[in-house]
Amino acid sequence: MPQAALTVAVFAAQAVGSAASAGIAAVAGASAATLAAGAALSSIAYSSYAAKKSENDARKEAARAARDITVRSAIEPARIIYGTARTSGPVVYTNTAPTPGTNDNSTLWTVISLCQHEIEDITEIWLDGDQILSSAIDWAGTGGVTSGKYGPIGGNQVTNFYRRLGTDTQTHVTELATAFTDWTSAYDGKGVAYIVSAFELGTATGEGVWAQGAPQNIRAVVKGKKVYDPRKDSTAGGSGAHRLADPTTWEWSDNPALCLADYLFDSRLGMGAEGVTYDDIDWDLVADAADVCDTLVTIPGGSEKRFTCNGALSTGETYAENIKQLLSSMSGQITWSGGKYRIRAAAYEAPTYTFTGGDVIGDVQIQPERTRTQRYNKIRGTYIDPDSDYVATEFIPVENTSYKNTRDGGQTLTQEIRLPFTNSEYMAQRIAFKQLNLNNQQLR
Repeated sequence: MPQAALTVAVFAAQAVGSAASAGIAAVAGASAATLAAGAALSSIAYSSYAAKKSENDARKEAARAARDITVRSAIEPARIIYGTARTSGPVVYTNTAPTPGTNDNSTLWTVISLCQHEIEDITEIWLDGDQILSSAIDWAGTGGVTSGKYGPIGGNQVTNFYRRLGTDTQTHVTELATAFTDWTSAYDGKGVAYIVSAFELGTATGEGVWAQGAPQNIRAVVKGKKVYDPRKDSTAGGSGAHRLADPTTWEWSDNPALCLADYLFDSRLGMGAEGVTYDDIDWDLVADAADVCDTLVTIPGGSEKRFTCNGALSTGETYAENIKQLLSSMSGQITWSGGKYRIRAAAYEAPTYTFTGGDVIGDVQIQPERTRTQRYNKIRGTYIDPDSDYVATEFIPVENTSYKNTRDGGQTLTQEIRLPFTNSEYMAQRIAFKQLNLNNQQLR
């Protein structure tokens, strides 16, 4: 129940209760019934609100749950993968079939939906904590794992995988339809990226591999959504074959500015569902921000892009929360001005206009400094580390001792940040450093 509706209902109950109180003085016999009616109405209103709140809280918790956990749920928010991320999803079908050459009903088949859009590739499969590289899977043939712990035993394949990348033309997995009559050629999952696994659990060759039982968590490292890049569109001042109105020309990218722009006008999964179109976006600024993100910076042992965007969004989150996560990967900003969404990455922009006294039409109020509660001289936080099993990992804190000792009287003022779409510690520290300096921009 909306808060306003709840308030009306409670106020109505209070009004009934007040009427009952007046009735006590006048007609004692009627007061008990009236008071009971008021209490009942109040109880119904509160119970309805509590039930709705519990449902909403459960939906939010589901949306914020780890994105790389295999889920067994009838209702699950859709996922959107930008850049590269390890993910899993809901089990949409599972069944057992006889192992070829035996009467043993021991081959376990499972279908897992990864995300609700076309993706570039699946580069790894993870069974619980075990990694299987894509190069070790015969995707174009039998789907069997060709080497390693899950490879053939005595010439018998015990682990098979099949994938669909979510294209609009993809077909069903024929091996699955052959094994089960209730999975037909109509189940092609167009527009949905998914994997199918087959584990031979009960034969003599498979018992050693599955001594601890079937894997509980089946995950995939996914190169996600293809996005439009105005810098590659020769009809929009760029150079290349990208066309804004033709998604078949788009390519995979981990550029935060491009990913955010895509989310803004995606009509199925993003704000396009609310009427935002690509005409509502300032594409010149998107190209500028994309250049900032793609700039190579030196790190120990080599170089990397200044900012990248790698993670999974959930349609169970609000648009604002999803945009906030995408912005965090480039410490960026988004504004609505002049009828356009304007996207900027964290980089210095030279002033283009000089304000004079003639531009002032009223009293001016200036806050020369941030309050102590708004300032910080140290930033600590987390990023997603692919080398640490894709878990949120603390980066080395960034601290400015000059701010601490000169500005803040020697007191450490700490800010915590979370970077769910950043997968490099150097990048995380770079973002923290920029935020630290931006926070110090005051009039003193």
